[in-house]
Amino acid sequence: MVYPFSDIARLIDAVGVANAKDILFSARIIKAKPAKKMGLVHRTFGVDALDDAVKDYAEGLTRLSPESLRVTKSMITAYQNGQRNETDETRAQFLAGFSSRDFGEGFRAFLNKRSPDFS
Repeated sequence: MVYPFSDIARLIDAVGVANAKDILFSARIIKAKPAKKMGLVHRTFGVDALDDAVKDYAEGLTRLSPESLRVTKSMITAYQNGQRNETDETRAQFLAGFSSRDFGEGFRAFLNKRSPDFS
């Protein structure tokens, strides 16, 4: 099987050239521990713990600033699309964060030693 260049590039970015060659040339199944060690996966869970771990992670994301998550996702996408330096757009996104409603709420929450409420 031949994979698209973009998929091979993402694999190389994730695990490095040597591991990508091993995975693609051998077509072997990579077990959880070696996959985690090479960076193919970031976390592993037992079958019984998976549902709770996913729920806890998702709930944690819902407590974060939606604006911060949106801008961070945008910047990661720009990097994945080849951007390697600051642009006027990414600089403006960064600076706008300091005047956002979410920043104000996060700052007040920090000063008042409470969890922020971004709803």
